[in-house]
Amino acid sequence: MRSMLALAAEPCRYVLYGGITCPFTHRAMLARCLRGLESQVRQVLARPVPGPTGWEFDASGGKHADPVIGARCLQDIYLADDAGFHGRPSVPVLWDAEDSRIVSHDSRQIVLLFNEHPQARGADLYPSGQRERIDADVAGFDADFVGAIIRAGSTGSQAEYEQAVQRVFGWLDALDARLAGQRYLGGASPDLADLVTFTGLVRFDSCYYFGSRCHLRRVQDYPNLWGYLRDIYQLPGIAATVDLDAFRKSFFTTSPAGRDGVIPLGPDMDLTTPHGREVLAAAQA
Repeated sequence: MRSMLALAAEPCRYVLYGGITCPFTHRAMLARCLRGLESQVRQVLARPVPGPTGWEFDASGGKHADPVIGARCLQDIYLADDAGFHGRPSVPVLWDAEDSRIVSHDSRQIVLLFNEHPQARGADLYPSGQRERIDADVAGFDADFVGAIIRAGSTGSQAEYEQAVQRVFGWLDALDARLAGQRYLGGASPDLADLVTFTGLVRFDSCYYFGSRCHLRRVQDYPNLWGYLRDIYQLPGIAATVDLDAFRKSFFTTSPAGRDGVIPLGPDMDLTTPHGREVLAAAQA
């Protein structure tokens, strides 16, 4: 369903706080990009790897400094909104700089707010006739891909591990087959489900393949998924939301997969090579 909130049309009133290595932040970054809101909504990214106090910002002038309220860590933003806050802060956060308050810290709601922004342009990410399918695609991604990956990487049971891995690759196999005949999940233009799916696929070979013990196949081994991943990556502005080195460093620093302190090199992934999927869009037009 649509968000109950609405954003004002004032340029730079709103600020997206997050971490580039957080997949939920990534969803919001992608929506901001595809809806053409880079000049309307400011973006402040914390250091890629959380520190002792969680997501942290540089001192003034640093690459990851907060020029809006001068926060040194994510907790400061929550306290600026509510001085009595005692919970666990999370990203992304959409901040209203005029009213000095948090609008939302729910990634789905932020995506929908960006989609409905008065100055948004480009294809609707949550069209009325596709919402049921989009919601089902996102739910399937969360359960059969993300949930199964977490289970595969954390369980100590051989049987549970194998079940989780088969679930991951069952989802990947079905998605590859589905994308053989259509450019995006909804047809000729990307929507919310494509953005969510992209955040997982772009991290798979670098992080989950070995780190979560899901090494039956890489995304690069799927003819349609590999083209689909490169297709979305090559859309205007999307490449700036992707940092494979940071994704890998954060994953292997903060997850059990990196308990020995070693961050793997690679794999080599050239997301800029031609994908050839334009013909599918032409066929669906």
